[in-house]
Amino acid sequence: MTNKKVLIFIPVWRRFDEAKLTYKGVDRIQKILKEENIDSQVLVISSEKEHTELALQHKFLVTECDNFPISNKHNCGLNYAMSLQWDYLLQMGSNNLLSNIYIRFVAAAIRENYKMFGGRLFYNILPCKTKMTHFKTKDPYKLSGVGRGIRRDIIETRLKIGPVWDQNLNKGLDKSSRENLATPEDIVAITTTSPPSIVDIRTNEDINDISSNPRPLNKKLFVKWFPELKDLFT
Repeated sequence: MTNKKVLIFIPVWRRFDEAKLTYKGVDRIQKILKEENIDSQVLVISSEKEHTELALQHKFLVTECDNFPISNKHNCGLNYAMSLQWDYLLQMGSNNLLSNIYIRFVAAAIRENYKMFGGRLFYNILPCKTKMTHFKTKDPYKLSGVGRGIRRDIIETRLKIGPVWDQNLNKGLDKSSRENLATPEDIVAITTTSPPSIVDIRTNEDINDISSNPRPLNKKLFVKWFPELKDLFT
């Protein structure tokens, strides 16, 4: 039986140090996928020379697109992605980490042939590195774009009509693509609230403000689930 293939899709911009941590996490993700008999490769969508060079150092595939509008950048990267062989697209960003247990859920969702899947709860490590916030989507079918898996055929179906992400957006990309790709009945949330599965390492470059109601960050716990964070905290 032929292994399923995952393309890890990572648009990047600035946040160069955070991207280094993300790529360490991606190396870990690929090892787990291999254990699950799932093949993977990584596509970085870059807008800056230093990001292109860093991705190539990791032997990732790279395509270059203008950063703004951000939805156009995603569509540009997807145009390149469609020339590659894969069964599922797994979305990440340049400042994200996914836990081991989350990737085990990803593997299970792929074996179940779900159309779209992902998590509803993600944690944000604030720039001070001592506090965090978290956010849970209101509805079960409203997934975080980070860690979202999308089956290739529903992308192909959408592309016959229009772009996956509506053009000229800098916010609302998750909503736009979700509504363009799937109905609520097609979407599966694959994780619960604990343990932490998805992390954003926030910087002052981020567009969306998620700093309200911060709580103390339990560094020991987060390093347990995301070992790359040890480098962030030292």
